[in-house]
Amino acid sequence: MANDDWKNSFHILKNSNKNEAIAILSEHYLTLPPGAERIFVSMHLHSIAKKKDPLRFAPSSYILNNYENIEIEMTQVMNFEDDGHSLKAAKLTQQQLNKAIRIKDDELVALLSLQYCKNNIELQRHQVAQAYCEDVLDFLKSSGQHFIDIRWVYRLLASSYQQSGELDNALLVNKMIAKYASETSSEYQYHPQSNHLVNLDDQSSAEGYLQQSLEHEIERLTAEKIQHFQTTELVTMRQDQIFYRLTVSTLIVFILLVLFSRFRLKHISERDQLTGLYNRKTAFDKILKSTVSTNKTHTLVLFDLDHFKSVNDTYGHPTGDLALKHVAKILSEPMMKSDFIGRIGGEEFFIFLYGCGKDLARERVEMMRVHLEQSAYVSHQGKRLKITASFSFLTSNTIHHEFQSAYHILDEALYHAKRTGRNCVIDAIHDPITAARTKDRPIEHALTADIE
Repeated sequence: MANDDWKNSFHILKNSNKNEAIAILSEHYLTLPPGAERIFVSMHLHSIAKKKDPLRFAPSSYILNNYENIEIEMTQVMNFEDDGHSLKAAKLTQQQLNKAIRIKDDELVALLSLQYCKNNIELQRHQVAQAYCEDVLDFLKSSGQHFIDIRWVYRLLASSYQQSGELDNALLVNKMIAKYASETSSEYQYHPQSNHLVNLDDQSSAEGYLQQSLEHEIERLTAEKIQHFQTTELVTMRQDQIFYRLTVSTLIVFILLVLFSRFRLKHISERDQLTGLYNRKTAFDKILKSTVSTNKTHTLVLFDLDHFKSVNDTYGHPTGDLALKHVAKILSEPMMKSDFIGRIGGEEFFIFLYGCGKDLARERVEMMRVHLEQSAYVSHQGKRLKITASFSFLTSNTIHHEFQSAYHILDEALYHAKRTGRNCVIDAIHDPITAARTKDRPIEHALTADIE
């Protein structure tokens, strides 16, 4: 059986005919000498036939070599995984990886590094997992065709990025997977990618991958019908092709509608319905996901509109809604790709500046304050109005673990800003926060009507 034939047959049958899938793996296993590929096939056998003994085909008097010892231990690793003992599985995998390094077998090192990546994802040690997956990718790219499918490595890497909140990286890796799709496994490849991309807010790419999957499926179904009915009349064959094309076209429309509905529901549940910004829950969740790693410094910004109650009292709540939409639009403009803004309640907003350290934080927040101060919007009465805001910010590389404390510090600093003049920027960590109270500025400092 050619190198890829058994893998393609296995993936087609593993969900529909378990016994036949096991037979394919067993047949291929018997053709292999002790080594990395046989360990690889043995692990696949275990994934279907749970709790099987290792070296199923060896005689009882067999003297085990290094590879066969590793094969036995990797079977135990997978048994640990089945029983939920992730830490034991990771430790045993690391021991076998060290053995592979000592015997200088690069293929085996790559295979066990891939398993160690998987173990560390289960333990939420994503930086370690990503490093090992990247090593495997480097090896596979330099070695050409290989029994390890590079898509499996990319899927583990995408899963790690997604779980650790690095959604941009997860999206890039998911798109990379499609480059390695083969015609014989199009449905197996593209359809799951469409679901991943919906979850990552990339509706356009999701629809594209789904379209490719179903186009390949049309070709596959048509080819099967031609082969099966090659002795039938041409007219009948064409009728069958038309029937299948209509069936699959209907399926395309149905699945696209389901995907669009899922995307819309997800969007609605995450967004503030007035401004279109992230709502409080989503904004806080995204901040926690984006700050899992402690080797980056990020900036949190809390701001509150000045004299917003007076806007509602003077011009009415519809104009107040216009003010909120205006603020959302104006302050979304200077956001970089990984930054985001959320409305957390009333006239209070949160901004997350990804990777922004203390050297740039004040400059960027001050730029936002000025940008808002110099902009204007039109009330329902046709008057051009301005509105300002008070800002507090802090920078830290421990936001994920100390978010509630950071939020409290920002809130105290914002209170200080509101009591010391409004329309200003306060560094919640380094600026002095006093208990002093000063008289509020007149309302026209925050709200000006009839601007020329």
